[in-house]
Amino acid sequence: MIWIIIIIASVIVELVTAGMTLMWVAIGGAAAYLSARFGVRLDFQIAIFLGVSLSLMYFIRPYLVKFINKKRTKAHLKQAIGKSVRVLEDFASTDDYGKVFYNGMEWLALVEDDNDIFKKGETAVIAGISGMRLVIRKG
Repeated sequence: MIWIIIIIASVIVELVTAGMTLMWVAIGGAAAYLSARFGVRLDFQIAIFLGVSLSLMYFIRPYLVKFINKKRTKAHLKQAIGKSVRVLEDFASTDDYGKVFYNGMEWLALVEDDNDIFKKGETAVIAGISGMRLVIRKG
């Protein structure tokens, strides 16, 4: 009965989190459940559960993650390069950073060219990304 509870709980949590970690626990639980149905002792059931779960996590999960991530579209900041932003405050290269508005959010921004000076309300173009700051240039 404990193996069925482990299987159900693992599947439910996996469906909620989609982290591809507890899926292997559910498969390990299924292997342990089958071994219990064949009369295997509890200590061997636990060994089967741990062995199957950890082996699948270690050997299969990395390849599955790469395969799934390959099919994802790139939804990170690199897609922002070339897009326009609105400058929210005056700043230039001598300042540490300024603020811009992009994609419904306020971002910290750096100046790409030392000669560029940005005034509040201007439009600039994203030239690159530096950490979590946008690097902007005149557009």
